[in-house]
This record gives sequence, C-alpha cells and structure tokens, in this order.
Amino acid sequence: MKNFTLILSAVMLASSAYAAPALQMANRVSHDAFQGKKVEMNRFAAKKGDINSLQKRAASRAEDSEPEVLYEVEGTEIMFNQNSSYFFSSEDVYIDKNNPATIVFGDNNEVYFYNMLPELGFDTYIKGVLDLEGQTIRVDFPQAVAETMFGTYYFVNKMDLKVPGDITSYVVSEDNSITFSIYDDGAISMDLDNSVDDEMPATILGIVDGLTGDEGDFMNYGMGYCEFSEIPYETPEIPENVVMEEWLCTDDWYGTYYCEVGFDYDTVYIKGAFPNEPHIFFTGKVEGDKIIFTTGQYLGIAHGYYDFLVLMNEDEEVVPTLEYVYDAEAKEFGPEEGTFPMIFESTIPDDVYYIDYLTGATFKYLSPDAVIDPTPMYPLPYMYQEYAPDYGIGLIAWQASALSIDDVPLRDTAGLYANLYFDHELFVADPEIYGLEEPMSNIPYGYQDEEDNIRFDGSLFLVYFYEEIYPTTISLQLVNVVDGVEYKSLMITYNTVTNEIYVDETSGVSNVSVSAPQSVGVNYYNLSGVKVSNPENGFFIQESIMSDGSKLVSKVRK
Repeated sequence: MKNFTLILSAVMLASSAYAAPALQMANRVSHDAFQGKKVEMNRFAAKKGDINSLQKRAASRAEDSEPEVLYEVEGTEIMFNQNSSYFFSSEDVYIDKNNPATIVFGDNNEVYFYNMLPELGFDTYIKGVLDLEGQTIRVDFPQAVAETMFGTYYFVNKMDLKVPGDITSYVVSEDNSITFSIYDDGAISMDLDNSVDDEMPATILGIVDGLTGDEGDFMNYGMGYCEFSEIPYETPEIPENVVMEEWLCTDDWYGTYYCEVGFDYDTVYIKGAFPNEPHIFFTGKVEGDKIIFTTGQYLGIAHGYYDFLVLMNEDEEVVPTLEYVYDAEAKEFGPEEGTFPMIFESTIPDDVYYIDYLTGATFKYLSPDAVIDPTPMYPLPYMYQEYAPDYGIGLIAWQASALSIDDVPLRDTAGLYANLYFDHELFVADPEIYGLEEPMSNIPYGYQDEEDNIRFDGSLFLVYFYEEIYPTTISLQLVNVVDGVEYKSLMITYNTVTNEIYVDETSGVSNVSVSAPQSVGVNYYNLSGVKVSNPENGFFIQESIMSDGSKLVSKVRK
C-alpha cells in the first residue's frame, strides 16, 4: 500500500493547533512538519480498528449482563490536590505523584472520583457513598470505568499481592470495598493496607480488562495510596483595573492569531497566547524598552496538571528569565532579532515536560478600527494518501486557516467554508457515510464530525474519502460569506501524478479570472517583520512578488 505523501515544502502545518496535545518532553522538531518526505504512518489501520471495535461492541450489547459505565454525573465539583502512589509492574516501579483532581458530591450522598487513576488516558468516574455523619466514603468494587476498543471493559478492582516478592502477581481481593476517611481540615484519605514487600504495596486498586471485574486480565497498573487535600497554589487572576486589548500573536508554528494584552504599571498580562488553553495568561515586567519574563510562574490548571511558565533560549537551554524588546509607541514586543526563544506551558516549574509552547512569538497591537480584507487566504495541500483498497479509504489534508488575504485572522468566521474538488467535481459528503442529516458540500470552518472523517478547524482541512477514486487533481477553495457577498480565495490544485501545486484556471470550477502568476522576486523577513538579506539558521517569512503584482507569503526555515 502506498505510504502517506507529505506534499508541502517550505510551509508548516499546525495540524494540532487547537487540539489538546499529549504531554511530551520538549523537542524542537516536534513542532515541525516533515518537509516533502514520505513517512511510515498508517491512519487507515486505526480506522479499520474502529470498525472492528464497533462490531465487537454491537455483539457485547446483546449480553444481558452489560456493566454500567458512568460517562456523566451530576453534583457539586470541588478541586483537590491528589497525592497518590502508582504501581507499574511492567516497569518495576512504584511512584508518587501530585496532580489536581476533581471530586463530585451528588445530592443523595453519592461521591464521584473523577480520573482518580489518570494513566488510563480517558475520562473515568469511580462512585462512592458518603455516610450520614459525613466522616467516611465507602467505595465498592469492581466498577466498570470505560469500554475498550475490543468490546470488553476496564474495571477498577481491589487487588492483593499474591506471592511476596512477586511484583506481577496480584489477584482480586475477597474484601471488595475500601473506605476514605474525611478529616477536620478537609483532607480525604484512602484507608488501604499500604504495607509493602520488596517495595511493592500489599493491596492496590488495580485495572482489569475483561467482561466482568472478577474475571479478566490484570493490566499491571494500579494505585496503592491516595489522599486529597487543598490545592497548593493560588489561582492567578487578572486585576479588574487592567484593560485587556486585542493584539496579534505570531508564532512560527501556529501562525498569526488573536490574543489579549493588558498593562498595569510595570506589569504586562498576556492571555490566549497558548491556543490549546485560551484562558491561560502569563505576565512580564516592563523595564524601559524591555519586557522580562520569568520561569516558574504558576498559570493554573490545564489538562489535569498544574501549569507553569518555563523559558528556553535559542540554544534550547532552560533559563530563569527571558528578555523581549518592547516598543511602547508602536505597541509591539518580541525577541531580539535573530533569536528564537521558546515559551513553554509546562507541568513542571523548571522543566519542559510541556503541554504547549511558542517559538519566537511576537506580539503586536491591532486597532479595533483596522479594516480586514474579508477574502480568505489561499489554502495549500499538505498530505495525500491515495485510496487504499485494503482499507476502503483515502485521505487529503490541507493547510487552510481562517486568515484574510492580508495574513490577518478573520474576526468573524461564521461565513467561512471550504469546497473540495476531485478532478474538478465538487466533493459532496454522503450522509450515510459521514453521519450527516443531509448531503454537505460547503464544509464550514470549525466543523469536525464525531469520527474525525471531515475536519476544518485551526489550520487544518482534512477529509477521509471512501469512494474508490484515484484523482489526477485535487482542488480546494475557501469562501467567506459576509453580508450575503461571497469572497473567494484562489483555488489551489494539487496534481497527484506530478506533485505540482498551482492556481486552478479550469472554467466552471472557480471564479478565479487571473492566469497563474509567476514569481518575479522574493524578499525575506524575520518573525519580527524586519527585512533580512541573508536568511540563515531559523524561521523566516518568505514574500514572493508575483507577475500580477500580488504577493504570496509563506513561512520557511533556512
């Protein structure tokens, strides 16, 4: 089967720009798209796995003894700090971990522990019952907490070490309940036999995979101790007297997007710079023509972790402070020319085990009176997978952002949609295939179906197609409807045979009336907008001057 072809060279795609990312250690190239290479990756295998999963789940539904899984609960949510010890027999480790946690207290003495075993990787609830005196919480086991992709279930169960010294031998306990004690200071602690043999707990809450909790495969993961207490950090807030204004943040990965910036004497507040957590803000100190940022700022809670600001210089070394150049009159600030420092949203106060990060980000004020051209920026193809008979599926992905032709984010995307064409025929999504109420050809910005078969958000347009077609050309055009008027981007076509990318002139496909322009000159700018003559060792804005007077702008790495 043909591998994925990553089409785009000299343009980076933020395909996960607005998706919650998995935590990972910092690696500068992790934000970089593979440039013009084929890569060994197969999304189709996962899609085929989904089909098998659906078949097995359907069979399991015929079982009368289907376990109950809690997906939603009602009650009062209270945030705690969860101090827990986790058991991983596959790695022969037993580790301690502090992280924020939620407990939901229901109206009828129900208590729900949310994601008490966070390494499961998906939302789970474990149910307990509060006694009438409000001093203990009883939790009975086994409890089904999630379905697997194979028609079985993940259960939490109380398990005992079977053979002293044998760290892999845990069996279901005959005593199928535990008690949490509630103390006067508000702490809630698990009453579990935590004696150890060979540094392993005698009793754990373990994960079992099967059709019942009493029978199944132990997943070699569990919890040996757990205590809930007060959150150790004070949640940061922006003072009420600070006026937050609309600015533009330009990052080498996410492109240009809106954020908020406000000043309070010598303090600057920046909110929304991390697209994955738009509510997060961080601060800097204004000192003359500099703004100083500091590693270790507590930012709040994100993705189930405590969130901190961590800074790294262009040499990829964690640094205690970072200086940005500040032009108060022009209302803009950014890194020194030629440097590409990184600002991390991290889960450790002084390390880069991160949630998100920015590279060489610059900030510039945008007047609310600024006129933004409603014409969308042209899209660019990024990845193509031809139809694979073994899986019955193909894939096309594009870089397609909610930007105007001026390379400024559109303020209103309600009228923005995309039209996809295979060999100049408009793609129409079949309701039966894509789970729609009616056929769809105008794919709106911000749309993503439940199975991620069609997606147009952030900087990504993606379609899995299920018809056995092998198109020679694939075209995409963005349309923005404002006050009933259609503003169309250039229609860009990708030739799957020659790998050419060009402006489409085919009659009947687009309203583009100009012939494909040719490049007659090129300029380079750093990410602060300063023109450079010899771009080297970093990311730059490449401005191609076309024969028709237009400009094509892209981000390149030299």
